[in-house]
Amino acid sequence: MTEDVVMQEEASTKVEQVPIHEAAKYDIIPVAAAPHISGIYAIAVTKNFRWLFTGGEDGFVRKFDMTATLNGESMLTMNQKQGLTETVQRAGMLVSAWENEEPRQLDVVDSQRSDGGEGPKTSPVYSVDVHSEGVWCIGGTEQGNINLWTVRHKEGKTIHTFKAHKNIVSALKICPGERQFVSGSWDKTLKFWDLDSGQQIREIAATSHVTNLVYHPEEQYLMATNFDGVVQILDPRNHAPIVQQLTPQMSGAPPWALSACWRTDGRGIFVGRRNECVDEFDISHGFIQARKMAKDSGAVSLVEALPNGKHLLCGSNDIVRLWDLTETMQEKKETKQLNQTPLFLDPFASDLFQGFGEQPSFQQTPERKEKKKLFEDENEILKVPFTVIPGHNGGTLSGCIRYNNFMITSSGTRGWAGTASNACLIYEISSLNE
Repeated sequence: MTEDVVMQEEASTKVEQVPIHEAAKYDIIPVAAAPHISGIYAIAVTKNFRWLFTGGEDGFVRKFDMTATLNGESMLTMNQKQGLTETVQRAGMLVSAWENEEPRQLDVVDSQRSDGGEGPKTSPVYSVDVHSEGVWCIGGTEQGNINLWTVRHKEGKTIHTFKAHKNIVSALKICPGERQFVSGSWDKTLKFWDLDSGQQIREIAATSHVTNLVYHPEEQYLMATNFDGVVQILDPRNHAPIVQQLTPQMSGAPPWALSACWRTDGRGIFVGRRNECVDEFDISHGFIQARKMAKDSGAVSLVEALPNGKHLLCGSNDIVRLWDLTETMQEKKETKQLNQTPLFLDPFASDLFQGFGEQPSFQQTPERKEKKKLFEDENEILKVPFTVIPGHNGGTLSGCIRYNNFMITSSGTRGWAGTASNACLIYEISSLNE
């Protein structure tokens, strides 16, 4: 074989890479895992994907070096690879960890620490967010407190605790400009905080436990997802901040939602539902459609729109799917047309013609119609508008962060009912032209 022929064959098999927002489709492969011994309730990353912070059910905030992780400076052991796909070889490079402590209360006896020693109570890290340059980060506790830790120097040192919520702080989001942040709680409130003074500056009523906070792509609006399925669109600049309130009754969905995301164009949202559906809403026109996931896939605990505006990540109780928004679930039937089939080839004829003379006439009977229906059902081909993303193989997903051609997902119940795989996976995204 000549060198020119070899080069032509290699060129023909090479997949063309395009900018991620122009991709016709994506190939998403897990390449690394950050081992945890318990469920992961929250994740956050700094600018440029440099540092990853995870909040654990065990009460620890963990900091991982993403550059070292993706460069493969640490590899998973054989035991850590159990249950993971073959492509996952690299291990998350753990840099440091610290406890999420509740502040001392003088009228309450100190409870046991997670390490068995005496001291302040350690709370699961129900929510976490981090400064873009990794200077500080915040984490929510079980008793409604928010800890502010220094990260760049004296990692894990609590420099302030914000106290106002009366229940679990389930969502945190640093505001644009990083001079304020907003918190959502199981006490059915949203609170805005000033980082310079440490004081609460505003409170907004939610409809239920707050499960998720996401800023609009242009950072103009804030979307708050509530456990009862209601999604609130807020404009914090207004005196009456609630601009829109989208309820599950609009689509007939049950009252439940853990995750919602903005559509890529910023004009609509997707909401994961308990009834194996993802609802799509337009901000101006309300409910558009409900996209039905695969049967018995379970509740949709995570949704994340991809940059091309054509694909949506849907994390169900069984697996993660990459949904093609240009397709719909359709059934394509490939069956024999009986009126065009000779009688002696017709599998539903009551009497097969064995001779070579004139074929006997045939009457449609109820029995034959039933056999025809069964034959069509057996030859039914289901057109599936999604691909399966390898990695997670069961349980509730607690978070998803994408940066350029990389993505992180985590699994944890976040205090609600369900199961978790305790996995934190890092993916590489290939942007394909075809």
